[in-house]
Amino acid sequence: MIAVIGDSYIEAFQVNVDKNYPYLLRDKLQTEYEVYAFGKSGASLSQYLYVSRYVNKHFDPDILIFNIVHNDFDESIRELYPNRDYFMQLSINENGSVTETVPRPNYSYPQYTAWKRVVYKSALFRYLDLNLKFRQMRLNIATGADADYEANIQTAIVKRNQALIFKATNYLVKAIHEENSNKRVIFIFDAPKRAIYENTLHASGVLWLHEMMRTICAANNVEYIDLIPLMEKDYQINKTKFNSELDGHWDEHGHEFVAHVLFDYLNRTNN
Repeated sequence: MIAVIGDSYIEAFQVNVDKNYPYLLRDKLQTEYEVYAFGKSGASLSQYLYVSRYVNKHFDPDILIFNIVHNDFDESIRELYPNRDYFMQLSINENGSVTETVPRPNYSYPQYTAWKRVVYKSALFRYLDLNLKFRQMRLNIATGADADYEANIQTAIVKRNQALIFKATNYLVKAIHEENSNKRVIFIFDAPKRAIYENTLHASGVLWLHEMMRTICAANNVEYIDLIPLMEKDYQINKTKFNSELDGHWDEHGHEFVAHVLFDYLNRTNN
């Protein structure tokens, strides 16, 4: 069995259920593996570790695939995102030690508040919030997020926390490896797609995250697939984007592309 763990890219509400890449990968592998997806919008790398423990307890997969996007790193750190305590995070203490936090219920969700339950029944509100992302636009204006915003992160702010991010990421990758020493562990990292489309990859502010993951995965003896060179080559040839114009999530072509990458990789590296 293969377990694919990630955030909204794996939850994949942007495409029909038979068009997301875990489904497509299962279809390509036919009877060789069952493939199950474990995706939750907003989850980060720290939460992926937490989910992998549940997956191991109840499913015991042979292969774990962790789908990585650029905001998975800083959002894993409690000191940087103290309002995300409904996911497991890491707290990095002054002495440098790392502590895992315990997730708590998110009382901001509509099911906990009567007036929110009423508002979320409004089609107009759902259109403004989910389609036009009105709240996110307002937040961007309030925080000054503009040209510095790439691949769903504010690159300068994330870069300033590079040391914390490296420490947290190394802890998480090491923990995932140690807790799955008898399984294959594969990290697959999405590309900064807009930079590929605009031919500005050389100036991207997120490339250091890809090199960091390459270094950490190699040090912890886990497998790593960087989608940058693969997506760049495919786009240069086909000029077909991997996401819709609405947001950065993969569209049907994007999911099909990633499924093909993983299918080819598994065939080439099958022991």
